[in-house]
Amino acid sequence: MISERRAGGIFHELFLVKNHDEETKVSCGYAISLNSADQLKKYSHLFSDVESVLFDEFQSETNHYCSDEIRKFLSIHTSIARGQGKQRRYVPVYMLGNQVSIINPYYTELGISSRLNSETNFLRGDGFVLENGFIDTASKAQKESGINRAFASNKYVEYSTENVYLNDNLAFVEKPEGKSKYIATIRYCGSEYGVREYRELGIIYCDDKPDKTFPTKISVTTEDHNVNYVMLKRNDLFISNLRFFFEHGCFRFKDLKSKEAIMKCISY
Repeated sequence: MISERRAGGIFHELFLVKNHDEETKVSCGYAISLNSADQLKKYSHLFSDVESVLFDEFQSETNHYCSDEIRKFLSIHTSIARGQGKQRRYVPVYMLGNQVSIINPYYTELGISSRLNSETNFLRGDGFVLENGFIDTASKAQKESGINRAFASNKYVEYSTENVYLNDNLAFVEKPEGKSKYIATIRYCGSEYGVREYRELGIIYCDDKPDKTFPTKISVTTEDHNVNYVMLKRNDLFISNLRFFFEHGCFRFKDLKSKEAIMKCISY
């Protein structure tokens, strides 16, 4: 396979060749990047022969994603799925990746995060099917590797050889019982979370059921900031207190999304 730059390098066209003879080359596809989404719109007619999309390694092991990645992904698919006399044609997407985090932006957007558990093999949603596979023979082969035996205690080895998610920790994901006092609303990635204090238990709890009338509202990112919210720097003391509670194991969360919101808030 070889590739050639197209549209000044905005995307590449892929070719298959026989015996390194470029005169035998046959076009077999295209390689594009998510950050080229806006530029690709003007070249959408060139992708009318695309029959399917392969999105490899869609989960980042470092949790680094493009800004506004889901929009860019959808924009690219829209550009590709035009043509052949149709405003929208069927172009399936096959997304491949290791089990890194169940709160990756794609699982979150598709509503997978709250439905997935360790027993799930297949999960059906509106317009998609998730296969959560585990290959025992591949796991054994990985474990027998000398490098993996040497670093057996590292969590990356566990992630690569077992059916676990690298960046997820289900510790403290539970609902406390008893009386609580509402103390703040946190806005993160377009969603709102409620923070409550269970004084008798010595626990701070976060879930996705905010009190929209409560005056203390904190936006975690600039994108979440609006008239009714204040940024973190204006609540340094409050954030410091939350950080103290977290470091002393006093936090509980409804789910991993709520946990991520707090983690982002206190690590700012």
